Amino acid sequence: MRAIVCIRILAAAVALLSAQPALSIEITDLERSPVTFSYYNLGHLVPTDGGTGPNANPRFVVNPNIRLPMAINPAAGEHMYCNSQIFGYGGNGWGDNRPPSGTNSNDQRNYQFPWTTNICEIRGYKERPSVCPTKYIHQGQDCRPPRPQDQRFEAVAVEAGTSVFMGGRANTVSLTGDSKVIWNFLHMRDIASDGRKAVGAKLGKISNVAEGGTSIHLHIEAKVPLPGGQGYKHVDPLPSLIVAYQKALGNPVTVDANGLLAYDPRFEIRSGSSGIANVDSVPSSCAAEGEPSIGTELTNSFSSLWCHNGSIVGLAKQGQNRRFVYYKPRRDLAAYVRDNPILFDGSSDNITYQGRARHYSSRCGDQLYDVSGPISPSFQFVAVSGTRKVFSGGTRPDGTPDCTFGFVQDRLEFSYIKEFVGGGQASDTPEVGTTESTSPTPECSGVDLASITPGSSTTFDSFWFHNCSILGLQASSSGDRRLVYVRPRSELVAAAMRQPVLYRGRISGGQYLGEAIHVDDRCGDTFYAVTGPVDADRRGVKIRGREPQFALQTGVCHPLPPVESCLRIVFAGRTLAEALSKPLAGPSCPADDQSGSGSGPGDGSLNLSLDCRPKSVCSNNFAALTPKAEPEDYRAKDFGYIVDWPGFTLKSDFRDSKGFVIPGFDNRISGAGIWWYWVRKRAGFQITDKPTFRKIAKLYAGIDDDSAPAVVEYAGAYQTHSIHYFGHRVGLDEPLPLVDADTRWRLAKTMFHHEAGRNVSEVTRTTFDDGIEQAERILADN
Repeated sequence: MRAIVCIRILAAAVALLSAQPALSIEITDLERSPVTFSYYNLGHLVPTDGGTGPNANPRFVVNPNIRLPMAINPAAGEHMYCNSQIFGYGGNGWGDNRPPSGTNSNDQRNYQFPWTTNICEIRGYKERPSVCPTKYIHQGQDCRPPRPQDQRFEAVAVEAGTSVFMGGRANTVSLTGDSKVIWNFLHMRDIASDGRKAVGAKLGKISNVAEGGTSIHLHIEAKVPLPGGQGYKHVDPLPSLIVAYQKALGNPVTVDANGLLAYDPRFEIRSGSSGIANVDSVPSSCAAEGEPSIGTELTNSFSSLWCHNGSIVGLAKQGQNRRFVYYKPRRDLAAYVRDNPILFDGSSDNITYQGRARHYSSRCGDQLYDVSGPISPSFQFVAVSGTRKVFSGGTRPDGTPDCTFGFVQDRLEFSYIKEFVGGGQASDTPEVGTTESTSPTPECSGVDLASITPGSSTTFDSFWFHNCSILGLQASSSGDRRLVYVRPRSELVAAAMRQPVLYRGRISGGQYLGEAIHVDDRCGDTFYAVTGPVDADRRGVKIRGREPQFALQTGVCHPLPPVESCLRIVFAGRTLAEALSKPLAGPSCPADDQSGSGSGPGDGSLNLSLDCRPKSVCSNNFAALTPKAEPEDYRAKDFGYIVDWPGFTLKSDFRDSKGFVIPGFDNRISGAGIWWYWVRKRAGFQITDKPTFRKIAKLYAGIDDDSAPAVVEYAGAYQTHSIHYFGHRVGLDEPLPLVDADTRWRLAKTMFHHEAGRNVSEVTRTTFDDGIEQAERILADN
């Protein structure tokens, strides 16, 4: 008789299921992400015909103050996945409704967002009251732990209360919370003893205890008392779990006066088969349309342009690889993104993007974090999300930034603008190498390229000429750079096969900082330290260093004094084919640049034309030492040191914003040197002193008042720019030992940046050191 009753119940359930509307959404229709939190239309089942929903009160938050039922940390990337166990990949399904195939019910594809409700899913007959429209139901919410590992994760009390082990086929534990809500937890092992439980106390370990077995998951039920003490009613726990999860992620969440979870379009997927609505209105422009390119189109093969947060980014595609790279950033961002312009670096399967995004911070340093997200059905909108650090806005007692952090869910959106067309339509930078001639430049006449390619197995971002050879550039989003021989000139083949890397290091503050190879087949190849600026148009690099030398005598290699060297590398093409179509080039550093970017008197760098910007760079007056007097009064006003400085030049109509004439210097060494003279003579610092930004700002402003606007402006600007050169945000009262050569170099770069409004890559380390030496000689003579 019992078997007949069970058959009748099952038949009734199947009949009810078949009477539901035709399938409108399946789990395979949803855009999926393992890291980006979202949830599907509350109260609606996935698949749509997987039960009797929607439930009667799908947005009701039974308790907005609970914690998560698992001992995990979503903000650190440890996630819980609430979804169907029987209709997920590899599940058992119900009746004729079969789930998508998978390895088993613990298939890895089930460990992804969005969350989906499964209260009111089809199950056997339940007599107890609930929010579901029929009795053939599942009465709780199933949630998977971060990984399908048996008894790896603890289930914990969501609120303070008293727990009792009820036993049964699923090892049920019932927690009566202080809020009077009863919470049931199923399928656990290693059950805690009965009794009073604090919030977060262990109830058991998540497992798969069930008659006939089940997936590794936690089944959670919420029951509220009925009026008049007439028992309890099962309600949907999912809205309360969403509130708890958002709080754990640090996201704002709203529950209205009626206790209902407010709709949040950032996280709740409501319609269609995608988490992103089809974007039909394509923006024809972006806020940064009128801004200049930062030159990234030269080293990236952009297929299209996209708008992101007011900036224009280029999309570079190679196979499944995808990059969003700043092309025309907003003016306020340009200085920060120029050195590391790759905003997103990852891949796409034409359904989702997955990879790493960069968050820029001048206070606490840039960070890379994992993101993923869907592509709209129109393929004209992409949104990726992930969890990143958010830093405190405070300051430590020593004046350094307080970089204590929490976590926040971040979302980056990209809207398609148009296809990228080089040669002027989408680029403000002159086209590189339009000629198709393969005739070499004069310095490479008679040079043959080797047919072998030492770096042929490597993927490169772009290709460059050096010493009549072709190099490949590897550029990572973290700032690392490598230049590798791809087609060396024939006489360099042996050396390139031995060590194909010409340069290895990174880019920082518009400078290459790293090592270059010294080739010596008798005494051994040696890397040596080099540094040098990227050209302003980003089409070339000059790196300099002291190259080691050796002499082989009677079979023994003896070191000789190193010699100054300068390597010139210029852009050849985005692809090897493009580079091979250009005239082979091997430019050397200009003769007037052999001591750096500006070697001495009359180096040709001075430009006092009225339209030249920034004026501090055009005048080589990098510190903007501008007397508040007319030139004829300089000596009377105690500015004679400027008039007497090597290379001093004036143009009466070349003035600053306050109307004062800006002194110029005909070479960059003098421009760097006079800054050091000001530090040592005018500001009065000894080489053993350790000045601070606060002290320097007051001396520069000529005001001994911390609160004076000019002092505040100088000090704040120095702190902001210091992250690029010191590697951290320097505190207002952080001592800066002038005896340390690196510290004074970084200090100068920070101050020069403030005056120019950008990194002054024109001043190389060699130029700067020569300027220091010049100033010290003048100080000694005086």
